[in-house]
Amino acid sequence: MSHASRTATGHFDSAATAFRQWDEAGTVPAACSRCHTSTGAAQYALDEVSTRQSPAVSLECSTCHSDLRTFALKDAGETSFPAGVRLGYENIDDSSNLCLSCHTGTTSGADVTATIGATRADEPSGKMDLPVQHPGSAAAILFGSEAHSLYEYPGQKYSADFYHPGGGDTCLSCHDAHTLKVDGTQCVRCHGVSDPEKVRWVNATQDYNGNGNLNEGLAEEIESLKQQLYAKMQWYAGVYMDTPLAYTPDTSPYYFKDNNNNGVVDPEEINPQNAFTIWTPRLLRAAYNYHAIASDAGAYAHNGDYVLQILFDAIRDLGGSVKGLARPTP
Repeated sequence: MSHASRTATGHFDSAATAFRQWDEAGTVPAACSRCHTSTGAAQYALDEVSTRQSPAVSLECSTCHSDLRTFALKDAGETSFPAGVRLGYENIDDSSNLCLSCHTGTTSGADVTATIGATRADEPSGKMDLPVQHPGSAAAILFGSEAHSLYEYPGQKYSADFYHPGGGDTCLSCHDAHTLKVDGTQCVRCHGVSDPEKVRWVNATQDYNGNGNLNEGLAEEIESLKQQLYAKMQWYAGVYMDTPLAYTPDTSPYYFKDNNNNGVVDPEEINPQNAFTIWTPRLLRAAYNYHAIASDAGAYAHNGDYVLQILFDAIRDLGGSVKGLARPTP
């Protein structure tokens, strides 16, 4: 059994929450079926329409393949993103456009702007509901300021879609379509490492997180800035709302009141009545960006420049010091 696996991997993991979440209800809502059922995905790929579906075991070969004898891939063009734009890859033959329709995310920076309305930047309000980005929104990050998936601060410029010299900037140029695993061996040729999390720009001289270490991978740089933003969000919540805030990536609505002020969400704090619901516009937009970035495990690879720019601006907007930090040039 040493080489056996109890469940399939990636899109065929029939035990995953992505497919089992609706078993008890017996139906998958229209908003979810386009990505979480094989029939819904096929329907959406055909005409971008989603309807209620029965729970699926997993995705199927026919979800992406038009011919199960030759395994020819379905043709796919541009996909609609929540910000109201249509984006896709041009002149490629690996059908990465098929991946985009399920990884566009569910919200955009425009939702944050609409939620805030005319509320003043530091005015606490219980009438603003935090827009929440769906986990796994890789394409939303990848297309950067073209997709506008994150809240982009007024007056700032942001990087557009991620471009990688020599290829490596589409979904299937890095990910295995079935297992979703990343092949890091191709990184060695230029970056000298096979672990994608250790990759940083070739001949990079910028220290983005301000700790003086120029040998950190881009993932480490971003994680450090995330920690700095999180600490600033907690400070701000305590000062402006007199309510300690804590975040967990595992349970909606993700932000809860930190009743014992220990910096983390404890099991007894995870309940709807303890959700963090009083926001100021300044904290709301930082919280939205933080969760959206945290929800994409590969954000550093999908568009590191865009993510660093957003984190830098969010820290500064909350009143944090950016001395020693660096913001990539768009």
